[in-house]
Amino acid sequence: MAPIKKWVCKTYPDDPAHMFDEPSEDGFCPCDPPWHGKQEYRVINPDPLPGIRVSLLSPKDRSAFSEREPIRMTAEATVERGTITKVDFLVNGRKVGESYAPPYSFSWLAERQGSYDLTAVAWDRQGASKASEVVRIALKSELVREIGLSVLLMDASASMTDPISDQEPKTKMQQVAESAASGIFDLQRLQNNQDAWVTAFKFDDRVEKMFEESVAGLIRRFDKDVRKFAAYIHDELFAMQQGTDINAALRKAYTYIDGFLQKKLDFPVRNYIPMYQPIMRGDSAASISIPNIRVMMYTDGMQYDSNEGRQLKPNPFLQPPAGLNHDVLIGAFFGRSSDEGCSELKDLLSNCPIHEDTKQFFLFDTAKKIDHMKHLFRMASGASGFCPLCLGKELRR
Repeated sequence: MAPIKKWVCKTYPDDPAHMFDEPSEDGFCPCDPPWHGKQEYRVINPDPLPGIRVSLLSPKDRSAFSEREPIRMTAEATVERGTITKVDFLVNGRKVGESYAPPYSFSWLAERQGSYDLTAVAWDRQGASKASEVVRIALKSELVREIGLSVLLMDASASMTDPISDQEPKTKMQQVAESAASGIFDLQRLQNNQDAWVTAFKFDDRVEKMFEESVAGLIRRFDKDVRKFAAYIHDELFAMQQGTDINAALRKAYTYIDGFLQKKLDFPVRNYIPMYQPIMRGDSAASISIPNIRVMMYTDGMQYDSNEGRQLKPNPFLQPPAGLNHDVLIGAFFGRSSDEGCSELKDLLSNCPIHEDTKQFFLFDTAKKIDHMKHLFRMASGASGFCPLCLGKELRR
């Protein structure tokens, strides 16, 4: 193999971790400890170099972040012979973390503004190592982000494990999981999907948070695999299967939305304001600006809590939290229009602010309507509509 040239640390000239394709800005080796040796450009024999390949997959070179925003470093590392034992993560030549199994990753929090050089160093079982190309990022003063928020209240009661119909063996729970995952993942086409947040609560006679993440974060978390996301949602829902406490679910959503608006939540984005959208009222020329916030609940039954309470309480969003100027609750019923739970839920809901004669209510009682469930989850998660007429407009786009 022909000799090659690299920038080599004069203090550790035979250590591959101190060999680089590009020089540092100050002329010193970027590895720890700082300024331990100057670099020089010279010929090396590539044979002693380990057959290790390592690269930083994220963040990308020249990415910009806000102060106090966690920076997730992810690396890929392989070796021709043997095993990768760990990957170290370096910032400006100083080790800040390590990972021992793929996917190799570490989250780091910078303390102040400036530019930073990130490197991953992979080690094999023989103690050989290889450093990745340097990735340079910038930290800027924290920006105020406009956030759109969708809260999903997902019925996980026992009846949701029933088949959709005699002709369709798939359970209602499976259909919901697939529809929710597809609808949310469809929003990857939004230019600002990192600011479109979805918080999902599952409920039977208990209420538990499933996830609280941006659309972009969910797509990354589940490796852009909608089936993987759907399986996660289904498994989370399947773990409950008791009563149907609609009252508790609505109280949880109201408290959460109020906390979001008053900035009392431990929300992942620290510095934010709600995103607003202008809407036209009915057929008039009047318009109002409303926050991009929605609460979407679906169920297939009636109120039934752990104390066998069956009285459904009034919709708390009829008196919106401070910062809201409209009832943001959307309801969907999985069953027949003649079911008591259907009328119970429908009576709970307000009319759409855009189509003023139409309830913010959806009924899934036919195969065709069930096929549109995905689009309801997309509309609710993108906070772009309220009622079936709004959904129809979405489908015609």
